[in-house]
Amino acid sequence: MAEENQQKSFDEMTEQEQANYIANLSTKPFEKMTSEERNVWIQHLDAENDRLNDQADKDAQKAAEERERQEEERARQEDRARRVQADADARAALQTPEAKAHQKVIADQEARLSSIEALEKKLDETEDEATRKQ
Repeated sequence: MAEENQQKSFDEMTEQEQANYIANLSTKPFEKMTSEERNVWIQHLDAENDRLNDQADKDAQKAAEERERQEEERARQEDRARRVQADADARAALQTPEAKAHQKVIADQEARLSSIEALEKKLDETEDEATRKQ
């Protein structure tokens, strides 16, 4: 089979024959290779180098995408933490004595307004009743 492979040019070999040929070349010292074997070996090394560079590029791209995803996730978490803290601060601010006093003033004003509206309604009803009696 090895003699058969030497009879064929590398390009005429099947993938399996090429793989076997390369495997055999990998065990042979470069100095003992024929010029055709050296050319095949160098082409193989170039192709392997290209494959490794392509894989490294893909890995670098995936790593960059993962870093970007992690940065976005970290930004979302920081934003959420800021909103949670702002909410907690606002709730705490509502619990201060000043805020409670202000809330009481507002509640008292709303109660007085309701009372005035009720009195106005009662007055309107009384006036309507008095107008009807006349």
